[in-house]
Amino acid sequence: MRAFRSDPKLVAVIDAFGADTKGKRSAKLGLHGLTAKGKLFARFTQGTLVVKLPKERVAALVAARIGEHCDPGRGRLTNWLKVTSPKASWIDLAKESHDFVQNTSRSDLRG
Repeated sequence: MRAFRSDPKLVAVIDAFGADTKGKRSAKLGLHGLTAKGKLFARFTQGTLVVKLPKERVAALVAARIGEHCDPGRGRLTNWLKVTSPKASWIDLAKESHDFVQNTSRSDLRG
């Protein structure tokens, strides 16, 4: 967690999802990123944010040049978006991803 907190671009995202209004942890920083109820919704790699969203939303954000598909190396499109635009709000995208993951069953999240 200390390494993530050393990057000022990530601090706001981590703080936004670190605790809810009652002081309980609503998301936690795992080995790979932020999780909620055991499901990964955002991760940090190569100095940027990667978020899980519906495939259609990822395609729309790619078309709008907000980010690019995150290819796991298997040559298929997934529902992970690597944020590349400096104008993109990491907090808004992380919240959208958090809400998507919270409201989607595990079997629907594969990909």
